Amino acid sequence: MNRLPPRSHVVLLATCVLVLLAQRLHTYDEPFERDITTYAVIGHEVLSGRKLYSDLWDNKSPIVYMTYAAGELAAGYGPLSIFLLGLTTAALTLIGVYAAATVSVSSAAGLWAGVAWTVVSADQALQANQPNIEVFMNASLVWLLVVLMARRTRPVAIGVLSGIASLYKLIVLPTLILTYLVSIVVRWRSPPRKHVAYIAVSSLTFVAVWAVVCGYFAATGRGNDFRQAVFAYNVSFAGDLVANVVAGLAPAQLMPRVLWCAAPLALLASIGVAWLVRARAWHTAGLLLAYAAGTVVSVALPGKFWPHYYQLWLPIFSIGAGIGVHAIGQLIASRRNTPRPTRRRTAERRHAARWAQAIGAIAVLMVVGFELPYYNQSPEVWSIEKYGPLFADVKHLAPDVTALVGADETFFEWGDETGFYYYARRHPPSGIFYIYLAVVESPLRAVLEAKLIADLERTSPELMIVNTQYLYAQLRTRPIVQWLGMHYVGWEKGPARGPFIMYIRQGGALERRLQQQGRL
Repeated sequence: MNRLPPRSHVVLLATCVLVLLAQRLHTYDEPFERDITTYAVIGHEVLSGRKLYSDLWDNKSPIVYMTYAAGELAAGYGPLSIFLLGLTTAALTLIGVYAAATVSVSSAAGLWAGVAWTVVSADQALQANQPNIEVFMNASLVWLLVVLMARRTRPVAIGVLSGIASLYKLIVLPTLILTYLVSIVVRWRSPPRKHVAYIAVSSLTFVAVWAVVCGYFAATGRGNDFRQAVFAYNVSFAGDLVANVVAGLAPAQLMPRVLWCAAPLALLASIGVAWLVRARAWHTAGLLLAYAAGTVVSVALPGKFWPHYYQLWLPIFSIGAGIGVHAIGQLIASRRNTPRPTRRRTAERRHAARWAQAIGAIAVLMVVGFELPYYNQSPEVWSIEKYGPLFADVKHLAPDVTALVGADETFFEWGDETGFYYYARRHPPSGIFYIYLAVVESPLRAVLEAKLIADLERTSPELMIVNTQYLYAQLRTRPIVQWLGMHYVGWEKGPARGPFIMYIRQGGALERRLQQQGRL
């Protein structure tokens, strides 16, 4: 990997990047789901000076919001920054899977791996065309795999990449631990001093990455807020981790319907790993098996099995598919062991390579056939197919909200749809975005509810958008519901769509304007 790939490889990889671009351009105007708008809104608010965890509450680590803030700095606050984040990360992962398969067996395998990633990386059922956290995890993990497969002693790079991957989500720890253990075993016969240095430097670098993050929040007086959001809440969210992993071993969870798009690649990957074991390529086979085992656990740990979690399988399926095509060629070429003239052996190797390429092409075309029908659908249909109509409703209703609320006024959404703040380009009056966590079920319910009331008393939003799916009868006694009942009244003539209805603040500027316009 010291030299640049041949020009033809560069051309093919560039073509793959253009395909990635075209895939994501097709859904450029797709309504964003709530995770993405939450990261974008929090990143924007952080850039505006608001404090993460103490003011803006979410349960992800700060690197997520830093990533979205970086996208905003590069391309502004809007869909372009999100589009570029998705495209850039997909391209980085493309080069990563190419490099991983190349250092494992051959550059031809690398090309097949890159093509496999390209055709599956924006799958609709996996919600993979938009940059949720898994796309950033994949990029970090695949480049960690490249470094480990290259067998070079780069403990600092290993520690940094492992730290970055775990900062996106701690559920990658099983994958990190298993692949790291394989790398240690492979180096077991190295001189003791080098072996100890490798373990010490890589481990300490990982710890240093986390120490910098934790130290920053401790130094700014937000250490406890950071701990509660990122650690305490997430432990409660996941529940029984052992039970979750056991549930994840069920066939329906190991290969759910949303992963069927990658089934041909998974089959090729299985052939590739089996061939590596047969060829006694223990290092590469061990890393791939460790990555796969870690992915099983990582997907299962939260206990939710959301479709976008399964995106974590795509890099290993792609790398394995590239190795699988190479393996098929090797198996066909070695079907006879009798000596042959050199010219005949060369011809047979070419013949075997053609058969392998044909099989690889069939697998890729099967995936393409699975994916192409999606591109007859509009961006809004993509959203509805993945999540139902909710996020499309938010995007359509947001302009009405913008028209109602003055530039110096605020509104509040009772639910968890941060898309209203994103599309309206308005600052949220509170950094508590998830009503369910604040008033129904959360170990931090009392803290979040009290903060929400204080925020709303301070900012006095003129309009409240209510998601009726969050109007539970048992909430009537909650302090926040009683406070809202004293200050807001339903607006029957207000714009409504899907589950959303409007409430206006009694005695507020919006109420006076609507009275003057005869709209109450």
